[in-house]
Amino acid sequence: MQENLFIMHAMEMGTFLAFVYDLFRLLRRVIPHGVLWVAVEDVLYWLFCAGEVFWLLQKENNGEIRWFAVLAAAGGIWSYLRLASPPFLKYGSRFLKKLLTGLGR
Repeated sequence: MQENLFIMHAMEMGTFLAFVYDLFRLLRRVIPHGVLWVAVEDVLYWLFCAGEVFWLLQKENNGEIRWFAVLAAAGGIWSYLRLASPPFLKYGSRFLKKLLTGLGR
């Protein structure tokens, strides 16, 4: 039972991390970024990911890395990127562009 819960949390974490990166991608579509800012955002994202993974492993598994958790997180990332990411980026960027145009960017 405990391992099933751990797998579910790892999948949720993978989905969440993919969603957070989509927020950066959405921002980059709406507001053009230079190479430096993309690099800074990516470093911040990976530091955030490392912290989230560390927290999950400490909380749920006493800091031990389990390959089934890595595969579950990858499954969460994959399912999010295949199902939710394309419409989120498409409609989210349209919405933000209209919002910024309306605010007189």
